[in-house]
Amino acid sequence: MENYEGRWELVKMTGSASYTETTGDNMEWQEYYFFNNDQTFSKTRMRGDSVTTATGTYVFSEEHEFMSNENNEVIAELVYDTINPLIGTCYNTRLMELLYISNGKMISTWHQCDGPGLEYEK
Repeated sequence: MENYEGRWELVKMTGSASYTETTGDNMEWQEYYFFNNDQTFSKTRMRGDSVTTATGTYVFSEEHEFMSNENNEVIAELVYDTINPLIGTCYNTRLMELLYISNGKMISTWHQCDGPGLEYEK
């Protein structure tokens, strides 16, 4: 498995309404994940003058009970330490976020339940 550790920065947002797409400084917020080599991560979002950070643990795998993986992408399962508004998830009772990595991009699964489409690059 490739090395997915390090910083993954948000590069594109898409909305469910009218398939809007924004990039760079035009996005509603800026954010990044940082995956450490000890299976911990941080997620930081900058929105105006506000900076919010959340932390937790992660696992990269090729299988997940909540996600079919027909294209053999790498799945990132993030488990947050505490409830935080940064958690982009379809599972409102879990402190978990799922993303998949394919072709050098990390994609949030939040769009599958009316959240924004979020694309990250290392």
